Amino acid sequence: MTSQFAMFMALGFGLLAYFIGSISPSILLAKSKGVDIKKEGSGNAGTTNTLRVLGPKAAVVTLIIDVCKGFLAVFIGGYFTAYAGVFVMNQTMYLCAVGVVLGHIWPIFFKFKGGKGIATAFGAILAVNWLVALIALAIVARGQRRAGVGRAVTLADTVCVAVTVILD
Repeated sequence: MTSQFAMFMALGFGLLAYFIGSISPSILLAKSKGVDIKKEGSGNAGTTNTLRVLGPKAAVVTLIIDVCKGFLAVFIGGYFTAYAGVFVMNQTMYLCAVGVVLGHIWPIFFKFKGGKGIATAFGAILAVNWLVALIALAIVARGQRRAGVGRAVTLADTVCVAVTVILD
């Protein structure tokens, strides 16, 4: 396989991941109930606002779909490029992870107004490296109890980057 073809495939799967990320379960669930979630609660199309506006069942569905779409977008890219070698597969998976999160935050189907991408990023990290994802989840859970959500997420992001660099 030529490097140009591998790059073309990686970009194609990254674009596919963006479109997968652009599917917003919170917006679709809210529309099915006659609610515009971007005009209710915090105005964010994510799990927390879905919990506030639509209740716990819809929030759990949103969370599961967001994590799964992050995982599947990265997994699909990695699966279909694995035969091209580890380097191409890893680069495709990283590109897909970025694409799916960007699609969640700025979805083309919903006027570029989506969620914050936390659950989708977790699913993407889970597909790239399950150990890093579980470490990040543990840090977020512990940090959330002690310092609040914003600080915990920042700390988890820092640790994820550090651990990923170390493990790769």
